[in-house]
Amino acid sequence: MAQKIATDKKKEDKTKSANSVHEERQRRKRIKRRVFFSVIGGLIVLYFIFGYTARYIFGKNAWITQTAEQSIADVINVAKIFENSLPTVFNSLSILFIGIVIIWLLTTLVKLFGKGNNRRKTVFGLLASFVKYIGAIVIMMSLLGLWGVDAVTLVAGLGIIALVIGLGAQSLISDVLAGLFIVFENNFCIGDIVTVEGFRGEVCDIGIRTTRLKSHLGDLKIINNSQIRILINMSRHSSFAICEVTISYSEDLERVEKIISANMEKIGKKLPAITETPAYLGAAEFTSRGVLLKIKARCVEVDRLQLTRDFNKEIKLLLDKNKIKIAVEQVELKAPTKK
Repeated sequence: MAQKIATDKKKEDKTKSANSVHEERQRRKRIKRRVFFSVIGGLIVLYFIFGYTARYIFGKNAWITQTAEQSIADVINVAKIFENSLPTVFNSLSILFIGIVIIWLLTTLVKLFGKGNNRRKTVFGLLASFVKYIGAIVIMMSLLGLWGVDAVTLVAGLGIIALVIGLGAQSLISDVLAGLFIVFENNFCIGDIVTVEGFRGEVCDIGIRTTRLKSHLGDLKIINNSQIRILINMSRHSSFAICEVTISYSEDLERVEKIISANMEKIGKKLPAITETPAYLGAAEFTSRGVLLKIKARCVEVDRLQLTRDFNKEIKLLLDKNKIKIAVEQVELKAPTKK
């Protein structure tokens, strides 16, 4: 008990230390930001003071005086232009705000309709991604039209530019097409457990360009759709948790097999993640330590890793209960012979 308290205290001290280090870093960042903005503000103030006092220091006709006064006049003219454009600025902010709200409402509505099985989540998730992109384009065109830009001419010009840079956008087009094929061919859906390039994880999002996988450790892998060439979908069929145990050669193999087979149903009921009664597969290999036995239990892929650990535990307890020796590495040492 005392050791546990000491361990908890050490963890708490480490957490406090990490928090204090993080707070110190944040404080230093705040100080740097304040110093930066203070320096910029001071330079601006000095700039205006110098511009208004240059004629008294260097004379009215000095080039430095004329340059300073001209730059201040330019700044004032820019401020006046901005002042005249205030109605347009406010209208632009209104369009931007309303557009963002509409996109949020539409994507939320699409996601609500997408609740249900993984297939619906995948299709409606892709549709929500389309809504975001189309909404952003509509908002951009509306803002350009408000500022007097001819959107039709601009789109025509962009079409010509698109032809020029089409070769550079091949990867983007490939990603979009690959995403559509993934959804319509139903290769995998949100919630499936897949393996891509040695990375095993759950599909948490399928977008227009990328697919996101999350491992059981919380690691997130983002991969372009066009780069998904070899994929293993482990959720479409049942999986198996395999227990491998090596018993000593001194044990009676027939007795061990009878004990394991007789307890399979009991272990299957004890572990709810097992979907059907486990099966003893037999002696798989004769190793240098002993006889390797294999036992399998059917389950869903989501539970496979944890079930493997629990299954190994139950087999170990069963062997200990029946005093069955598990083989261990043995090293034979011999004393050197004298010549």
